[in-house]
Amino acid sequence: MPVIRDHQPVERVTPGNDSRHQARRGRVRRILVVEGQHHYADEVMRGFIAEADSRHRWIVRLTRPWPGLPGAARAWQADGTILVTPGRRLVRDFAALGRPLVNTGCSWPDLPVPGVGNDDPAIGGLAARHLLTLGFRSFALVAGAETSFASGRAEGFSAGLASHGLV
Repeated sequence: MPVIRDHQPVERVTPGNDSRHQARRGRVRRILVVEGQHHYADEVMRGFIAEADSRHRWIVRLTRPWPGLPGAARAWQADGTILVTPGRRLVRDFAALGRPLVNTGCSWPDLPVPGVGNDDPAIGGLAARHLLTLGFRSFALVAGAETSFASGRAEGFSAGLASHGLV
């Protein structure tokens, strides 16, 4: 399914959730997915939709962040929310709803939200090792905005170089 990028929520009904099967297989779950504007968000969505299609009886509502979204999620009575690369404020606002929530974007240790993400220091270390294997010996690290993943990758990159005596 293509990821629909629109401020209006879009619902997708997964194959096993029609009313004929509801009594036999339990109730349909309403899952809200708030996605960002990055290639990473597209990949997370592909995996999520494949899982929903293959195993679960979910109604999935895709939406982009917009003012008032946490209140709308409460009104829709979502059973859970998946945040894909949202901002810190949105994570905090959804956490305050007290509903099941998982964040698949940046993690903030001070926010009480479970997350699924990357091992950013390991990614940085792998990048350093790859460049060293290619014979490079002079480096500059350019990172975007100050985010937890950029900091972790820079840390891993520097440690990878240091392990070869280059820092």
